[in-house]
Amino acid sequence: MLHQRVHIRLGGRRWRLSANPEDRFDGFHDAGLLELAMGDQTAMEALRRLHHDHHPGATMAPIPDDEVIRQVGGLLQTGRICMIADGQFDSYVAPFEPRYSGSAWWHAHEGKYPNSTSIDDLSDLFRPRVRAFVDALEEAGAMVQVEATRRDKIRAFLMHYAWLVAHGGILPKKVPKRDGLSIIWDHGNLKASKKAAMEMVKLFEMAHIAALSSNHIAGNAIDMSITWSGTLEVKNAKGKVVKVKAPRNGGKNTTLHAVGASYKVYKLVKDPPDDPHWSHNGG
Repeated sequence: MLHQRVHIRLGGRRWRLSANPEDRFDGFHDAGLLELAMGDQTAMEALRRLHHDHHPGATMAPIPDDEVIRQVGGLLQTGRICMIADGQFDSYVAPFEPRYSGSAWWHAHEGKYPNSTSIDDLSDLFRPRVRAFVDALEEAGAMVQVEATRRDKIRAFLMHYAWLVAHGGILPKKVPKRDGLSIIWDHGNLKASKKAAMEMVKLFEMAHIAALSSNHIAGNAIDMSITWSGTLEVKNAKGKVVKVKAPRNGGKNTTLHAVGASYKVYKLVKDPPDDPHWSHNGG
């Protein structure tokens, strides 16, 4: 028997999933809402019935919950079924905000935890040093492009644990809670949890694990590109003019590094290089 309509409760609200042509014209088609069924046995049973109707060859039990949600979501996105909230045409339906980790969560929430590119956001210790150094550079004719200053602590937390979960460094259910952050790492299936975390790793464009504490998080580091043409004649902290020639890249020019050090803004030197990075202690 084909279930033309299946009733389900998600997020404290009753929904009707319908394949009835009369309903499909008006219903919502937000597949992200189905994430709320994870961990809810009653809701998952309803989704499995609907999934079975549209995939007659499938069995009811062996398919993982996340795969059922993905496939039913595909039916929603292609308009083969729709979701209709009780009273949806009589009252405002709040926008859905994903709770589970993954690309949907990242797109919905990542912007809440931005890194800063403002010198003003650096620590009280480091800010005046950087300001004096940058003022001297610009007065001498150098071009300074600030790429990053203070990093958001919650953003660093997200990056750190997304990497660990994706690479099997921690079980999803073992990720600690964080004040100011609402995210569920455990999808009830380790493979699905790691896949969702890897989606976030890729969206964060991570090449390695993020630190939970660093000079950037403390506001004691800045990433900036410094370039110039010809010979740069820049004053050090004592007011002495220093001639800086090639290479005309602040990340590689050791003469400029010495000028920065006079302002107590120290260039990080390591292999492989991190050209834009300067800090209060060279770290």
